[in-house]
Amino acid sequence: SGVNTYTGGTRANAGTLVLSGSHTKAAGTTDFLSVNNVGAQNAVLKVTAGTHGFTDINLAEVTNARGAIYQSGGDLSAGSTGGGVGVKVGAGTTSYGYYSLSDGTLTNGTKDFGVGMGTGATGVMDVSGGSVTTGSWLVLGRNGAGNGLLNVTGGSVTSNSNNIALNWANTAGSISILNVGGGAGAASVTGVSSATNYFDVSQSNTTGATGVANLLLNGTLTVGRVQSSQAGGTALFNF
Repeated sequence: SGVNTYTGGTRANAGTLVLSGSHTKAAGTTDFLSVNNVGAQNAVLKVTAGTHGFTDINLAEVTNARGAIYQSGGDLSAGSTGGGVGVKVGAGTTSYGYYSLSDGTLTNGTKDFGVGMGTGATGVMDVSGGSVTTGSWLVLGRNGAGNGLLNVTGGSVTSNSNNIALNWANTAGSISILNVGGGAGAASVTGVSSATNYFDVSQSNTTGATGVANLLLNGTLTVGRVQSSQAGGTALFNF
């Protein structure tokens, strides 16, 4: 609950870690946040207040790991500079990663934002309030046979650069789903307002891989264009 400044990473590998103070990255250091890089056990991080900056945030980053973040306030940030992936929700093989944002802000810098990263992994993110902002790609089902689900029932999700895409996973049976709306209040997903930027319903070229977008009551999706860039996968856009 205090103000924390230290070098090195932060690992929550079991039980529950609650951050209600603030964390400051020491200058010139690599400072990651990992929620379970051990294996088949549960680990939970709760962010209730404060300002917390990390080079990257990884949930469930090894085989069969289960990791969750519940953010009900505060400001959490990652990936301020460089390439790669700044936020990984379900990073390990056959892992399960979960992120719930009900209030506060989650900011991802110049790196990608991936929900469902590892082979056979499942990444789930529920946004019911607050705001998510990423400065590069937002991808559900980013690698391997990863599965990604993003439910935006309140608050906002914004990609300030690059594109929003479902289903990079070139494996039959993989699925990525974006739900916008369905809650009591307004919910929005916004991409770059440019003819060269897009929302891709399915980037997979594999038969049996599926991307689904559901635009629901009180939901608004604003993008430069909507496309399905590959013919092999299944792409569904439902109003």
